[in-house]
Amino acid sequence: MLLGVLLISNIFLVFLWKKYLPLFFIFALLVGCFYASWSFSRTPLYPDSWTLPTRSPSLFEGCLLQKTEQPEGVVLILELVHSLEDFQEVPLTGRMRLTLQQGRVSVEPGDCVRVRARIKRPTFYANPGYFDNLHFLRRQGIFYSAFIPDERWIIKVGKKDRFFLGSLIRFSRQRILQSLASLPSDPGLSLFYALGLGDRSHLTETTIKNFRQAGVAHILSISGQHIGLIALVFYYLFKGLLLFSYRLSVRFSPQKIAALATIFPVIFYTHLSGAAYAAIRAEIMVLCYLGGILMGRRRHLASSMALAALLILMGDPSALFDVSFQLSFAAVGSMALAFDVVQPKSNFGKIIITSIAAFLGTAPLVSHYFYQVPMLGVLANLVIFWPVSLLMPLVFVGLIGALLHPVLGVFLIQPALWVATLLSHLVDYLGTWGGKGVVNYSLSWGEVTVLYLLMFLAFGFYWRRQWVKTGIAVVAILVLLWAPWEGGRMGPPRMEVTFLDVGHGEATLVQTPSGHTILIDAGGTQRIRPDRDIRSSWNIGEKVIFPYLVRRRIHTIDLAIISHPDLDHYQGFLGLLEQLPIREFWINGMMPKEEEDYRRLLDEIRSKKIPLRFSRAGDAVEWGGVALDILFPKSIDSKESANNNSLVIRLKHQDVSLLITGDIEGVAEKRLTRHVQHLKSDVFQVPHHGSRTSSLVSFLRKVSPRYAVMSVGRQNAFGLPHPEVLRRYQEEGIRLYRTDQQGAILLRSDGKTIEFETVLEN
Repeated sequence: MLLGVLLISNIFLVFLWKKYLPLFFIFALLVGCFYASWSFSRTPLYPDSWTLPTRSPSLFEGCLLQKTEQPEGVVLILELVHSLEDFQEVPLTGRMRLTLQQGRVSVEPGDCVRVRARIKRPTFYANPGYFDNLHFLRRQGIFYSAFIPDERWIIKVGKKDRFFLGSLIRFSRQRILQSLASLPSDPGLSLFYALGLGDRSHLTETTIKNFRQAGVAHILSISGQHIGLIALVFYYLFKGLLLFSYRLSVRFSPQKIAALATIFPVIFYTHLSGAAYAAIRAEIMVLCYLGGILMGRRRHLASSMALAALLILMGDPSALFDVSFQLSFAAVGSMALAFDVVQPKSNFGKIIITSIAAFLGTAPLVSHYFYQVPMLGVLANLVIFWPVSLLMPLVFVGLIGALLHPVLGVFLIQPALWVATLLSHLVDYLGTWGGKGVVNYSLSWGEVTVLYLLMFLAFGFYWRRQWVKTGIAVVAILVLLWAPWEGGRMGPPRMEVTFLDVGHGEATLVQTPSGHTILIDAGGTQRIRPDRDIRSSWNIGEKVIFPYLVRRRIHTIDLAIISHPDLDHYQGFLGLLEQLPIREFWINGMMPKEEEDYRRLLDEIRSKKIPLRFSRAGDAVEWGGVALDILFPKSIDSKESANNNSLVIRLKHQDVSLLITGDIEGVAEKRLTRHVQHLKSDVFQVPHHGSRTSSLVSFLRKVSPRYAVMSVGRQNAFGLPHPEVLRRYQEEGIRLYRTDQQGAILLRSDGKTIEFETVLEN
């Protein structure tokens, strides 16, 4: 109803002021998209047609839409049809991400399959600044995830008919993959997969990191540069072939015939490579350009871009809030504006303007979403322009050869592999140097808005100078209104403690009024392919904790404490050490032989010459009125587990105190109750993620907290927290906060009062 009123109102206004038709049309479109996205955000996160089983595997059927090979296994995307419960079919809606952990599977896209697996909701981490994986998958219709050990858990039960184009693309990908499977693995081949099929799963984390640090990560995502090069090469190829025939060139227009013939390779490559938003945008813009040639009309970049945006948003209004959509149109929009102001005559001048405009246009969004800005990106893009321009036509020729015959494909793919290998080595070198120019900074939406307004004002100098005075006044007002709200730091100094959502693990960030930063534990997870002995390079410290630190403008950790050497408490530090300086480490001194990653972490700490202390009861530090004391253990008890040797830490800021307990169990709790006097605390971190062996009633009464915070993973394999533990806290009248239900939990205190803020509602 609201959407209809807004659209009708805008149409009415258009009739009153026809000269503002484009402005009102754009406004109506944006309002419609915002409303559609708002409605989308208010719908349930999961379809209510089916209740997820808690622990046991379920039998269900679906149609296979997509199949990719990734480090953690073969990933299948299924369109669910129904589940089979008690010999009855229960209809299902939505898609599922199914991971085969070992071996390969013979089913292909288009097959109907039956699977037995334990269904879960997709993993996500509810921290400020973390990429919203849940809503990203939801926009693709993916509501569930599951893992199966091997292909014995999935069988083919039929085949679903598809549209011709989908069948053609699927058949083509299978033929091409057969040719690629016979080639030895190398950096060039993994790059060929990414540029030819849009499949980045073969790229190593190091390769992706080098592309990102060099400022050329956009090369790995099919977009305007790739499709534009394909269109350019085929247009001039077809045009040149027509000009060879005098009769054809006289009878028909070579330009129009070449434009018509170029349409097919553009559409084919776009959808063969996965048809991402950036690729679809580029496809539409190229088709508009080719259509202009066919109709003898003048081509205009901004008009093509507007039409592409309109068509994409009509099909999916929520695309307005998709990262790739925003980056894609920011890049092209900035190029359109730049070429309207600066009109270089040489091709090299055009390349320079394109590179600078794309960098400036996307830098604010890159900083906001990815927390880093590669300052050397403009130079790196100039360096790799020619290798990429040579590589893309070779990639397409290799794809066509592989499609026609595997042997021909192997022969024609080789030139592309040589250039791809050269490009890979070049980017490795640029990434090494580019890493020194990476700025870790996260712009807020307010800052992003102000920067884009300033860019438009700069263009206003060229177009209409009267815009400038008004624009400067508008920006000044926005800055004045935004600064106090955005900063949130104006006021008396406070202690802030953030219990981060790291799944099944713990990570507690302490910020003192003096600006010192303490990180107690850093979570951890691992994903392993048993059949290939692959340990995932995905690290929770780099992917989850580091973005939050950058969002909070934290660039150094003054003190890092590892409560005990369990994977879910220390592994994140391996990723953090690569991202920012850590000035000192405290550990409990245990050296478990089975924890290889822990020994690797200690070696890394020593190699960086970071002070390392084996901490004991009595160790203390005070910064900005916040005192940190180690209460336990006095010494390592080798007869006890690592859990019962966890460092127990008490924080005190004036009248407010907080007790952090690691993974201690009943044995350690009894020792603390008997031997430590100052246990009473206002806030209490629940020991061992809510395990039944911890949180003894006698210990809770000795601590006597008003609030408790439980760091626990959603749908964890251990069934935590235990119901009996929850009952104990309820009976003791302790207000309980949980990261699995409320996401990251932020505690603020001025030393007298305590305030809590959570990312999610219960």
